[in-house]
Amino acid sequence: MNMTRPQNTDLFAWADRAGTFILANLLWVLLSLPIITLPLAMVGLFATLAPWGRGKPSEVFRDFFGGVREHWRSAMVIGAINLLVGGLVALNLSIFRLMNMSQPVALLSQSITFFVALVLITVNLYIWPLLVTFDIPLRELLSIALKLVFVHPFASMGILLATVAILLGSTVLPAMFLLLGSVSACALTICWGVWRVVRGHIAEDERMRLES
Repeated sequence: MNMTRPQNTDLFAWADRAGTFILANLLWVLLSLPIITLPLAMVGLFATLAPWGRGKPSEVFRDFFGGVREHWRSAMVIGAINLLVGGLVALNLSIFRLMNMSQPVALLSQSITFFVALVLITVNLYIWPLLVTFDIPLRELLSIALKLVFVHPFASMGILLATVAILLGSTVLPAMFLLLGSVSACALTICWGVWRVVRGHIAEDERMRLES
């Protein structure tokens, strides 16, 4: 029995997936360098790796730049919302340094600010995979992402903690890992976790279509 061909096929498939993983990370780094294009880098990265979260293959250049071309407007709006809300959170945190934090009102305000920051981060875990997976108006997409955060708080926190663990782990690795894999690893973890949550909320035929 000739085992060379199956072994070669498995090797080529693994090399293709590794190449897609690394190239998606590199494209994200390059596109995010101007800062203002960070939302485009995000949507391209998730468009490439979201199929992996559903057990499907992807093609890095087609999916990355196809995702940017298809979703760039929504991505920039999401980026603007993040900038606005994140800026307000940062402003509040800077004001707290000037306040007497022993006062109940100051403590309450600080707690609300931290809660808003946590919700903003967890909503972002859902919004990017949902954006590149479903053809839904942006306003509805934001509403769905927000609802999923509160309907599945433990799953949401689990995805967030796993992502943070990867980021923290990458800080003790050589800087080259950040360039070649850490961002893709975070995105893939998010896509995998989000799909396990979302698949229970969609119709069976839609789920099978997205996984087949």
